[in-house]
Amino acid sequence: MMFNSLRCLLLLSLGVLASGVAAERRAAGAPADFITVADGQFVLNGQPYTAVGVTNYPFTSGNIESIERVLYHARAAGITLVRAVNVFSVAHNYGAGGADFSRWNEEAHWREIDRLLDLADRLGMHVLLDLSDFRTVILDGLNIDPWSADAYPYYDEMVAWVTQRVNGDNGCRYADDPTIFQWLISGEPVPYGFTGNIHNMSRHVNVIEDLIFHVAEELKEHDPNHLVSAGGLLHFSGVPLDRHGQAYWRTIWSHPAIDCGAIHVYPGSFGGELTGEWTRLDEYQAYCQSIGKPLVLEEWGINQNEHDEATEIDYLTRGFDRAWELGIPVNIYWNWDPVGGYSIFTSRAEPLLAILSANAVRWGAPTPFPRFAEAVITGPLLFDFEAPAEAFVSTGYGGNAGPPTISADRAWTGEHALAVPVSFPSTAWNFAGVLTEFNPTRDWRGAGFIACNVWVPEHATDLSIKFMLHNVEEGWIAYVQQPEGERNNWLLPGQWNQVYGDLRPESLAFTRAGTAAAPALDRVVRLTLEIHHAAGGAPYSGPVYIDALRLGDARTPYTSVGGHVWGRMR
Repeated sequence: MMFNSLRCLLLLSLGVLASGVAAERRAAGAPADFITVADGQFVLNGQPYTAVGVTNYPFTSGNIESIERVLYHARAAGITLVRAVNVFSVAHNYGAGGADFSRWNEEAHWREIDRLLDLADRLGMHVLLDLSDFRTVILDGLNIDPWSADAYPYYDEMVAWVTQRVNGDNGCRYADDPTIFQWLISGEPVPYGFTGNIHNMSRHVNVIEDLIFHVAEELKEHDPNHLVSAGGLLHFSGVPLDRHGQAYWRTIWSHPAIDCGAIHVYPGSFGGELTGEWTRLDEYQAYCQSIGKPLVLEEWGINQNEHDEATEIDYLTRGFDRAWELGIPVNIYWNWDPVGGYSIFTSRAEPLLAILSANAVRWGAPTPFPRFAEAVITGPLLFDFEAPAEAFVSTGYGGNAGPPTISADRAWTGEHALAVPVSFPSTAWNFAGVLTEFNPTRDWRGAGFIACNVWVPEHATDLSIKFMLHNVEEGWIAYVQQPEGERNNWLLPGQWNQVYGDLRPESLAFTRAGTAAAPALDRVVRLTLEIHHAAGGAPYSGPVYIDALRLGDARTPYTSVGGHVWGRMR
């Protein structure tokens, strides 16, 4: 089974109470709690460890509320393993000026990763922490070749810091936390030869091998408890042999500091028989077994915007069956998210979600799955949209198709809602929105959340909502969701969505002339609700309905099967 049945039972039945017990156990660093490798298998507490997992950006680029919401959704679908990518996103997503290397270990951002690890532990899940985007921070933030020896001291600093970090939620040092399944180093290197431009990530295989081995050995020195993976290699053909006269993936996987093989598989054609690297999966599995290491299918999926449902179902079914036939112990799908062509998410791709969940059980996920229930924001209404217009006007963005109106076509409460006409004819990023100004200004320092309910029709996919607070006098704008990568408020079509933002200081993303500062919510002048249309999304023209705009000081907790409480009030 995927993880120790006693641990799973305790976590699922004790809920919040389990977090204190887990923190004490993890602080002790009991070796039995860690996933290890023996005889070519992953092993946890003496039993083979297998899992179906998902990759997701929002785990480490959304705010704390987003991390909780998305992780609960994943666990309720049977997912018991998550690959957290872009763990340094706060540094390389910083503003229009590019990366800021000094922000890679920013405390506020790593508190979100603390929450991810703590929550995953309480839900009986494991986490792969992917360090590969650190090379982007070095490249764009320092203008240094991230594969060269000049970059090694920065990797050394990062490895020492991240392995010794103490989780602010549970007091557990990362190196002692068995919730972490693996450290991932590189992720899809492209070893085709250096062109002379350090912003071209291609390098000779020997240079790539040296960097991976250096970081792997540093990780083992600072953290002997956890497994280390080079990350999912993708480019297997057309690569020159390395200094040992063999394919670079064989050299990397056989290195003593690398504990498993890992690949990403994206064939050029879909439908019918599996193609591309799928046809060599038995070769990779056989090689791993010959060196006594397991193989991870670290990333694979299908773009739902490019294929019909029958092709998608066929590909997922064949892929999982092939991995099962070969005994691949860990399979990770790309991507778990409410939006995006490769995404699988509740209410968006139900047939594919059913395949994913069924295989999660096949690979050992305990049943029944916990039930996800939205954590409802309750509090006083700011606007119920029963009166005409209520002072909301169009933002005038390119996606606005006219002024907002009070409509009786849809309502979350009462008989009316605010209808916002939008037009998003292209597949590029576009924006619409409405705003209102407060005179006199409003003091929102006592509120924990701002929330409303939003409805879009079945064919209105790839839309999200963002709240913005504005103070003209002081020149600041507070984005209640983080400007980059936020996935808290994607709109699931054909239903009412509660969307919300966190007004609490530890979660609020705030900008003043491009620098972080404390929000001054004592003087809110303007409230804007931005409607975003994602790049690559299906065109949509029509209304977006908004109702029950409110401030809230608390949320009801998430719940699980059997009435046990998920989550905790903070």
